[in-house]
Amino acid sequence: MSESAPSNDFVSANPAASDKPAKAKTTSGPPISGHPEAHTPRAKEGKAFFAQLDSERPSGGDDDDHDDEDVAPSGRAPGQRHELPIDLRQAPGEGDERLQKILARVGFGSRRKCEELILEGRVAVNGIKHDQLGAKANINRDAITVDGERIKEPKPVYFIINKPKGWYCTDDVPDKKILDLIPGEHPRLFTVGRLDKSCEGLMLATNDGRVANVLTHPRYKVPKIYKVIVKGHIKFEEVAQIERALFHSIRGGAFERIKVLKRTPKSSGLRLIVYEGLPPSFRDICNRFGHSVSRVTRVKVGPLELGGLTPGQTRKLAPEEVLGLTRFADEVESGKKTVNEKRLVTAAWIKQASERTPTFDPKEKGNRSTSSTPATGQKKKRIQMGKPSRDGAKRPGSGARSKPSAGRR
Repeated sequence: MSESAPSNDFVSANPAASDKPAKAKTTSGPPISGHPEAHTPRAKEGKAFFAQLDSERPSGGDDDDHDDEDVAPSGRAPGQRHELPIDLRQAPGEGDERLQKILARVGFGSRRKCEELILEGRVAVNGIKHDQLGAKANINRDAITVDGERIKEPKPVYFIINKPKGWYCTDDVPDKKILDLIPGEHPRLFTVGRLDKSCEGLMLATNDGRVANVLTHPRYKVPKIYKVIVKGHIKFEEVAQIERALFHSIRGGAFERIKVLKRTPKSSGLRLIVYEGLPPSFRDICNRFGHSVSRVTRVKVGPLELGGLTPGQTRKLAPEEVLGLTRFADEVESGKKTVNEKRLVTAAWIKQASERTPTFDPKEKGNRSTSSTPATGQKKKRIQMGKPSRDGAKRPGSGARSKPSAGRR
């Protein structure tokens, strides 16, 4: 009985079966030279496969210059393309995500900015550069690099900033960047959304791309509440005109009817709830109707509130706030959070409001008491003294006090 010669293929080592032709075992991919077994766990097979690729990489020349009869040590013909095992190929599967989504989640900015990184050819997966959108990968399985540096899943952090007036939300300015207000070193933080230089209020800084996408993408319709102070005593018909102009300015974007919080002869306070973002044209619209905007403050975004932070102050979210924020993002993505459709400004509501003409300006102070509602203030005093009211209406109790009043006269 003669010994069988060593071979690169996996053959039977049983001496009893030496007189039978050796049969190579097959795997889902090409056989790996020097591997002890053909069927191994996925992780071991992947490591051996990529190690084999590195050892077989030619130092120069072209494989097509060799004869077709030559066979590479791995069992493939020269010039034949390397194929990953079926369970290691880059086909979309469970756990695979688009590259821009992965980059946004680990803190490279918004998805649009991450798409620009891909189109510039700065992103590679397993050593292969991708300059087109649509590629998918798994951060736990694939080696994803940006400018040659491999990315890792960071621990998410969240900061609330009360943006002062005159500061910027972008990084392409020399100074007055609101991220500089956060103490300490926090790499790859970015602001969620933006506020104009003249606006102030709540800004969220984080490295969590998923939460940032939920809070800012128009399709999720996350409410953002602004308090606006305009000059002058604004009338309700003027508020309706501002709503109509704002509706056409943002092309049917979702926002609720403007609520008047306070009015004085010199200024008026408004509350505006939008579901996309406050457009810069809002100031021009108010100016058009004679009420220039003196202050715009964002006080709430989704579940986050500004609270008692003064302009320029920051604070880190507490663990229970982080839990509430992530739950909110999950509910919004799953469709459990819905918009209050009854208060939205729609085309039908605009048409209905244009047909209404207010007959009077509602009274600012006091109340218009009737026989069924008690009078207050000066009206109540006049009734107690037995004097007739200014509108000539008979008030309860006026007859009972008519005699004492006549005696005093």
